[in-house]
Amino acid sequence: MHPLRAFGRWLAGVSLLGVITIMAACGNTVTVDSTTTDTITGTPGATGTPGNSTPTTGSTPSANPTATPSGSGGSTPPPLSQLTVYAGAGDNNFYGINAATGSKRWSYALGDEANKPNAVNGIVYGSTPGGQVFAINSGSLLWHTSPGGGFNGRPEVDAGAGLVFVGSDNNTVYALHTSDGTPAWNYATSGSITAGLHVNTGLGLVFAGSVDGYLYALHENNGSLAWHTKISAVEYASCDGANNVIYTGADDGNVYALDEHTGNILWKFQTGGQILAKPTISNGVVYIGSDDHNVYALNAGNGHKIWSHALNDNAFTPIVANGAVLVGASDGSVYALNQNNGSQIWKTSTGGLTRPWFSATQGVLYVGSSDGNLYAFNVSNGNQLWKFSASGGFNSPSVGQ
Repeated sequence: MHPLRAFGRWLAGVSLLGVITIMAACGNTVTVDSTTTDTITGTPGATGTPGNSTPTTGSTPSANPTATPSGSGGSTPPPLSQLTVYAGAGDNNFYGINAATGSKRWSYALGDEANKPNAVNGIVYGSTPGGQVFAINSGSLLWHTSPGGGFNGRPEVDAGAGLVFVGSDNNTVYALHTSDGTPAWNYATSGSITAGLHVNTGLGLVFAGSVDGYLYALHENNGSLAWHTKISAVEYASCDGANNVIYTGADDGNVYALDEHTGNILWKFQTGGQILAKPTISNGVVYIGSDDHNVYALNAGNGHKIWSHALNDNAFTPIVANGAVLVGASDGSVYALNQNNGSQIWKTSTGGLTRPWFSATQGVLYVGSSDGNLYAFNVSNGNQLWKFSASGGFNSPSVGQ
């Protein structure tokens, strides 16, 4: 079984208790090719049965800091000491950790292991496989709700509209008010939604991939369908967008680029394995991992391959920081690759399975692992800066104020 599916099923099992609790309270190959023709021009979205839009009215571990982070490159004014790393742990607590030192700021007994959270304007929003969506401010719970089903993707937030969006395994996209978690609207697809969503605030659209094989675009103000395009089943592969193009991977091993206005397929690129990772778009390049053990860099405009780098196992979601593509593999390895040509800069590993999504800021990489630790690594050389321990391991972290 793929580690992402295994991890999701394990979390779902743990979550049964969590719902009750919270309700109560080198040798790697680099291939460089800028002229490949592995790009196929797509067609407008195929016809199919649209979903139905239904508007709704209505004991603490201690850190083990070993060094002071020395990375650079962050563009945000606050120093690391004023930033917090947020992560859910297998002990069913949700943690806020000093991004500079690894010391604990606070923890909240959530009663379930949270997925990768999303910090916006000092408030962190999260969700759990057991069905909870929550908002926490400096360790204090603002609200939590159970709109329906379980959640495996990261919540997406539009602070300007005052909405948080989540996709559920009960086939539904939910929009909730950021102020109190009350429902704004929901939209039913024909398959489970196990990945994170994407919001284009300029267009006012929310994008969601579903196991039913469609990519959906919904109007964020009321949940009505803008378009839906048949691609392939989307499992755990969150979508991302740039310049009014939405990118996603799918079960058929393709990376898809679609026009966000119309849903027309602009191009697709075939990898050699199923894609369960989220793409990252940076400076006109799409970076994405595949179960064929490769990380790919593709031209965002036409899908031509720029380079690929072979890992030792299935490739997770890459991120870009300080000129490096940072990515984990399902064997627990952490890689830093040159952003321009895919050559390996360094490689390290944790004592367990690294979680699919990393976070990085100001030259520091944050990685959750099943070995019971949350790690901070120097982006430049891979040196460990600190680690924070909790029983049961850490899920994917996020960093913010």
